[in-house]
Amino acid sequence: MYTEQLDYFMLAYRLRSFSAAAKQVPMSSQGLTKSIRALENELGVTLFVVDANGGLKPTPFAEELAPFATQFEENRKRLAESFERIRARERHEIRLGTSLGIIGLLGPDFLESFHSANPDIRVTVNEDSDDVCEKNLARGAYDLAFTLAPYNPDFETEKLFATRVCFWVPSCDDLAQKRALSVADLAGHTIAIPGKDYKCYRSLLSTCQADGIEISEIVPSSEIFWLYEYALHGNGLGFTIEPHTKLAMFQTSDAVVALPCEGLSWRFGISHVKSRNLTPHEEAFRDYAIEFARTIAQGGIWA
Repeated sequence: MYTEQLDYFMLAYRLRSFSAAAKQVPMSSQGLTKSIRALENELGVTLFVVDANGGLKPTPFAEELAPFATQFEENRKRLAESFERIRARERHEIRLGTSLGIIGLLGPDFLESFHSANPDIRVTVNEDSDDVCEKNLARGAYDLAFTLAPYNPDFETEKLFATRVCFWVPSCDDLAQKRALSVADLAGHTIAIPGKDYKCYRSLLSTCQADGIEISEIVPSSEIFWLYEYALHGNGLGFTIEPHTKLAMFQTSDAVVALPCEGLSWRFGISHVKSRNLTPHEEAFRDYAIEFARTIAQGGIWA
């Protein structure tokens, strides 16, 4: 039984067609059919039959094989990731995952300074949504990750930064006259905010539900400048965090103001899976991130 045979089998199983499965490989329909027949001969069973309408129908043997093939593929991925983790350690490479926006917020000096001080260590960065980042860290695709609060209890997390959540408010809105917003002020408003794969979305909804506050509509986007422009054009409120409000690119118009929202915060830390010990290189990077965070905190931007 070859890996490719199981892959071809699962394609045919999902698509209910040898020809459709062959197009995705890509290969000839005859070649894929031949591979499936060879698998059937090896197992001594029939995996597919043609039904009365000419469609491909999995047999009970195929139904039994499908979960095995799925688990085999998952195990193969985990093994490949384990091998890559070993190779990364041999290369003195740290595979760093991060929720979107954190590396940019830290600035170019963050990685450049570490590489200058540790030329034998290479850090590769992958940015994901909050949920995808944590899934990749949990399964071993990343060695370390910058993760958002509330923190996953399966991870060992060193808290790094905390800052206030703010909202871009159109200057024409009565809320723009306030010095700060409360969660109650969000009632009845349309809010642009990163979507369901982001913790800020779920935290906002949870807080509003707990306080009995109904938001008119949520418009999802992970682009921070789009969130700003959404409010700039008078469409509603735009989610942001305090450090972003200080950036020069957000200081070009009086048509929108940034107001902190009391009771809402945005926090992140550096995490690793509790079940594995850090290498000396990973410990060096973690300690560097902690010290870098302290330096930024002294600048007064972070709460």
